[in-house]
Amino acid sequence: MGARYTARQTAYTADCDRRISVIATKDGHSMESGTLHGFFTVLEYDRRENLNVEWLESCISQALERDDVLRKEFLTTILINGLPSLPSAKGDFATDVRSLLTAYETKYLELHCEAQDIAPGPYARKTGSIWQVHRLYNDTHGAFLLPVKQVEGRRFEAANDSVHEWDNCAVAVPSRLTVSKSSTKPLSGWRVALKDAFDLEGVRTSMCNRAYLQLYPPASCSADAVATIVDKGALVLGKTKLSMFLSREEPSESVDYQTAWNPRGDGYQGPGGSSSGSAAVVAAYDWIDIGIANGSIRRPGQCNGVFGLRPSRDAVPSKGMFTIFDHFDVPGIFARDFRKLSHFAFEWYADVLRKRETNNLHHSVVLITDSLPGDTASQTQLVTEFARDLATFLKVEVRPVSMTALWEQTTPTAANGKSLHNYLREVGANTFLYLNYHAAAGFRDQYYEEYGRKPFISPFVEWRWSIGKKYGPEDYADGMERMRVYGEWFLRRFSKLEV
Repeated sequence: MGARYTARQTAYTADCDRRISVIATKDGHSMESGTLHGFFTVLEYDRRENLNVEWLESCISQALERDDVLRKEFLTTILINGLPSLPSAKGDFATDVRSLLTAYETKYLELHCEAQDIAPGPYARKTGSIWQVHRLYNDTHGAFLLPVKQVEGRRFEAANDSVHEWDNCAVAVPSRLTVSKSSTKPLSGWRVALKDAFDLEGVRTSMCNRAYLQLYPPASCSADAVATIVDKGALVLGKTKLSMFLSREEPSESVDYQTAWNPRGDGYQGPGGSSSGSAAVVAAYDWIDIGIANGSIRRPGQCNGVFGLRPSRDAVPSKGMFTIFDHFDVPGIFARDFRKLSHFAFEWYADVLRKRETNNLHHSVVLITDSLPGDTASQTQLVTEFARDLATFLKVEVRPVSMTALWEQTTPTAANGKSLHNYLREVGANTFLYLNYHAAAGFRDQYYEEYGRKPFISPFVEWRWSIGKKYGPEDYADGMERMRVYGEWFLRRFSKLEV
């Protein structure tokens, strides 16, 4: 991972493979000599501001408040970069800031009148080299499978070391200050955790199965949904845990890799599958902005108490994403902050939606009553109050609807008079579980051919596969037709909701 440092019991690492170029000081010396040694911090000068003690104090205090990587120990030496010119009364400036620098225990202050090729943020100098430092966060909730680092372009590599391997890691987090104010990339500096169902160029994909990890080489390119955000400046910090092969394992059913710990409640609540790690990681760690997942978004978001957004099918490209049922599996995101969720979504896929005309759409809050436990139950009261509050905020009506009753009143001809329950009784098994089993056929066959034995699969996944393998193509076609009939009925009845 690189050289290790400690500042008041906070662990840091410097990437020794990515040495910063030698940068000249105003006197023609390099930053490898003179006053710059140990920890130091680069501050970027805003040319719209006056260079005075007030600006410097504001700049330092804002940097410490904004950045979780920067600490007071890095202020031993401060380099102010990008000045239009050196102050005419340099001695007076030095005198003015002396008390401020004393308060921060700063010993050296360097001024540069030309912008140097170095980003703002904390750095370390050791054995004649200058490195950008990353803070090491322990994965206390076991949500990550593997920390990663971006090495070149879209290519990544594992950032673990001889101590931390798969499923046992510390995550190296770069400073938030490294994002230049002049950056044109809309997601620059956004910290992202990625579910290990997406290909990431240069890194293996495990699907939380050791046999799958063993069989396949590192991905040659990133999933389209990931490449988009990387190109826009997002920082992928690691791959997160999931239920094996996108199943819905509970914690006690996870075998190859222990499931993520849900930080809510007493700490022993299930995190929800399959996207357990991506939801738990944003719930547990305020140093992660966004968790990217696929398939299950609603349940993990609910279990971990975070916002989840599951876009419509085809809104985000799914190429390079493992899927077991491409009619339902879509990329989605989690966040603690709804404003961040909204901003990230717009930059990820929804910017074009801002330009769409929506004035004539029929708006209402539909409350499906079939699954509510009863009028007097506390859960029902909570859901009803939320629906009412949402409708008040949106200035629309709440419309309670029983799906079962509505189906009985408007049964499609193709259903031949069957109830909603009976018509859809086997659709989940002969579509979803059928494809669940067959989606992994290539993996099972390749593993047996390579190693002469069957891969280990958790009992829960084996149980699902045992159901899916009972159905044939005709059953699958029948299930898909029933789903089509139901989908058309739903859209026709609920798009206008004339009930």
